[in-house]
Amino acid sequence: MPSKSTSSEVTQAAAPETVSAARKIYPIASNMATPSSRKPTTPIKKFDAELEQLSEDMFASMYAAQGVGLAAPQIGLNLRLAVVDVTGGKNPEAKIVLANPEISSRRRRKA
Repeated sequence: MPSKSTSSEVTQAAAPETVSAARKIYPIASNMATPSSRKPTTPIKKFDAELEQLSEDMFASMYAAQGVGLAAPQIGLNLRLAVVDVTGGKNPEAKIVLANPEISSRRRRKA
């Protein structure tokens, strides 16, 4: 979870469903076109044990939705954090946590 300076964003997130004592499943926004999803996110300043726990909860939420990637704003958190696993949990070494990711190039798709 974020440092004290960003803790208010975490408390605003939807209450997660507890899967076990260690993992939580967060509800995932079905429509990322909402105005709140376009707000700038808070950068990660320190990746501590709380953020590690949050990233593991995000993986659990992503797997529960049968996804391959999940960003913190999709679960109501205003943080620059995302998780990716294209193996669907089959290869734990393939898990990727992105803190403060930036888009360095953007291509427009042709319709």
